[in-house]
Amino acid sequence: MDFNPTSDNYREDDLLEKAEKEAATKIRLDALKKKSKIKKGISVDELEAIYRELFDICDSNNDAMLSQKEFLKFMQINYELHGITKDTAAETDHKIKKFYDIIDADHDGELSWTEIWESLKDHYKGYTTEKTDTA
Repeated sequence: MDFNPTSDNYREDDLLEKAEKEAATKIRLDALKKKSKIKKGISVDELEAIYRELFDICDSNNDAMLSQKEFLKFMQINYELHGITKDTAAETDHKIKKFYDIIDADHDGELSWTEIWESLKDHYKGYTTEKTDTA
């Protein structure tokens, strides 16, 4: 039997794998939206955990970077976590793209977790409480 990656069996496996990954992502995202709301007084640790989970969910190709398309999804979900339930309009999408370019510190066309978190940490100064100490 010859290996044929374009055979129907391989395509079916790929589609099944993709569907399973999409279902798992939806479950993670629904759980995040249900348990997490970003509001004044949230601890820095809680905020970082929420955004790290959101980053990982939106990183659809698991390369530890967000493309512009992945970042748009990140920001749309971010609105929901703030209790803003609206579709992002073209004007808002344009603002998100400008924001993307601003926080892309190394100008490589992708956003790392560090680039996003450093920007968010600065943005939320005065909104969050200090890190929770578990020691």
